[in-house]
Amino acid sequence: MREKWTPHIIAVNALVVFIVLGLACASAPEGTVAQEVRQDNNEKDFEFDWDGYGKGNIVITKYIGSKKEVHIPASIQNNPVTSIGRGYGRTYQPFKDCKSITSVTIPDSVTIIGDRAFEGCTSLTSINIPDSVTSIDFYAFHETAWLNNQPEGVVYIDKWAYTYKGTMPANTKITLLDGTKGIAGGAFRGDNCNNLTSVTIPASVISIGDHAFMNFNYNLTSVTFQGKNTIVNDGFFGNLRQKYLAGGPGTYIVTEKHSVSDVGDDVIGQPKVWTKK
Repeated sequence: MREKWTPHIIAVNALVVFIVLGLACASAPEGTVAQEVRQDNNEKDFEFDWDGYGKGNIVITKYIGSKKEVHIPASIQNNPVTSIGRGYGRTYQPFKDCKSITSVTIPDSVTIIGDRAFEGCTSLTSINIPDSVTSIDFYAFHETAWLNNQPEGVVYIDKWAYTYKGTMPANTKITLLDGTKGIAGGAFRGDNCNNLTSVTIPASVISIGDHAFMNFNYNLTSVTFQGKNTIVNDGFFGNLRQKYLAGGPGTYIVTEKHSVSDVGDDVIGQPKVWTKK
């Protein structure tokens, strides 16, 4: 004759199942579940390509997800994600005008944040810049809620000097904060920076983005480098990069400007020759 399950036996078996499941969850490494969910949510939310530099790295080219809180994956298809929006000779602007996202978490595999990568993300208030980043390009975070919420003056994003907000008063001299790691591309390029005359760059700065100080109504005539290992890129008019590479730390001043006979009306008055004091 087949035995019947009594209610108390059913209750005991249910309790055993509950305990076993609980032990299974408790034995999993901390964060495993969250990590699995995050990975599951990530790769399908992005379009991507090889970065074009021949090292098997991935560039994020477009965000196609719907989440408001975005976690960029450290790898896709077992290849490291090293760039958000900048490939070899090409810019993608992967998050441009994604107006619903509110936060972005960037992994420490990423070294490059490309031109206008997050421009127009009008609800974006929270961004992290990991220490791995060595380049932030033009207007990467313009027209975001984060930038709108910043006070006037030099705007920093983590350890990067990102831009200047407001209009500089006459004869503005800027000394960047000690510990600043980099200066974003185009950071002091706008017309609101016409009155910048002097800048001091601490030794902690490893990289100056392209056109960071290329304001076309140029009044910058003095630049002080406190360190010897700053990568200047194409950040200034004239021969300052070459002079700094040869001369190292110190103050450099403009000793000759372009004239009409040099190159044309668009750069008249811009620095041509810098000399170390």
